Amino acid sequence: MLKEPIALQVFIHEDLSDYTKEDLYKRHFSWLAAEIEYITGRKMLIRLIEPSEARDLSSHPYQNLNERASLSA
Repeated sequence: MLKEPIALQVFIHEDLSDYTKEDLYKRHFSWLAAEIEYITGRKMLIRLIEPSEARDLSSHPYQNLNERASLSA
């Protein structure tokens, strides 16, 4: 039986616009792909999506200055 690959789509936030997709992959995702492939025996596909390809997701206000609001969510 053929095992389907595991796919992960990563939306790059506009705050990371100084980094290239290649640099982000090498620094943060290459180890993950290797580990998941080793554990599952399946190929892992990681697609890094530029901010220009998904503006609403890439500009999401993820930072919260109010700790209480973060904990109550």
